[in-house]
Amino acid sequence: MAKAKLQQIKLAAGDNATQPPFPGGWVLAAFDALNSYALAFATKHRLPISPRTQERIKAAKPVKQCSYEEIEAKLVELVTALFPKVSAVNGFAKKYVGEYFRLWKGAAEISPLWVKHLGFKPGENTVLGRALFRDLVLRLCYLESCERKLNQECFAEGELEFFEYESPFQLYRALISQEAQLRNMAVENLAIEMKVTGKSLQRIKGSKALPKFKLLLALKPASEGHRLLAGIGFMDQLLKNLGLQQSGLREEFLSAASAFFRFHPAALDTFKGIIFSKADSGEIRKEVRKFAGYIAFGDNLMLHPGFNELWEEMPDALWRCHLHTLQFARNVDLAQAYYQFAAVDSDTLLEKFLQAVEHESAECPHGWLAKLRQQKVGLTSD
Repeated sequence: MAKAKLQQIKLAAGDNATQPPFPGGWVLAAFDALNSYALAFATKHRLPISPRTQERIKAAKPVKQCSYEEIEAKLVELVTALFPKVSAVNGFAKKYVGEYFRLWKGAAEISPLWVKHLGFKPGENTVLGRALFRDLVLRLCYLESCERKLNQECFAEGELEFFEYESPFQLYRALISQEAQLRNMAVENLAIEMKVTGKSLQRIKGSKALPKFKLLLALKPASEGHRLLAGIGFMDQLLKNLGLQQSGLREEFLSAASAFFRFHPAALDTFKGIIFSKADSGEIRKEVRKFAGYIAFGDNLMLHPGFNELWEEMPDALWRCHLHTLQFARNVDLAQAYYQFAAVDSDTLLEKFLQAVEHESAECPHGWLAKLRQQKVGLTSD
């Protein structure tokens, strides 16, 4: 699947890391968002670490190896609970979470030094929060798409319509209005039916508060799946925990998820991969397999089947850059781009840089890699 001499990074074993790779306690924000959003589910997967360990993680100070391994193990447990079919393929959940930790640990440690070496002033660590969020959106979309495929389930059009709203709060407001209209009652009376206060429902409708999963489940159309609504609600809560709810990412992730769920399953339907095997005679044999047969061998599921067709459907250059990074494990390069161009509260320069590179390279999916290493490319300054 690698193109133009790019090679995917070989999966690595543990590197004895003693520090979680996520700047600013990002991993804690993910678990806290889950706890705030779906308490009953979160209770089963709560992090078994002390307040002191949490503070050390937030401060990016060295954490005991046992604590680091506990965090990784809880993420594996969480992925396995959410995506059982995918996780059962060749120990996928453990490998995927482990690789995720190591790649982003390297990105967080190396990228600021690389940017400084090129003559730029590295951005703040907080810019990586947006990178990690976009990366997580694509990873969860990939897992959900593959889980549906292995279960032979498709995405209903009604489900996909959830992502057509400009922001999650517009979705929440629409669900509340539709349910009130369907029951022919005022919002205050609907609140009583939903066993919440009228004030809380009005705050959700006015984008002043976020709904819990239980409420969303009660509001959703009976024929539509709850997993996508759960994903929207969790991501919205995570943005709030990261302090990024005003950053425009609420609109972005809906567009990216919409493209992913509309086009990736279709790509998996037509996907064919080659399995190599060695006969007793020493002859190398090639066998073409469809998606389910292809991922049953080795780490093929970690090679992200179906991404080639998805590339051009991503909403903008920044998301295409993220998709390419995920496919080829170029996290350090992506983090370098954020440190080099993104401001603390805006990705405007980064977006302009990626758009310009795409235009110059005839939309080559990895043209930004070469351009990124040129000093003083003209879109930022010391």
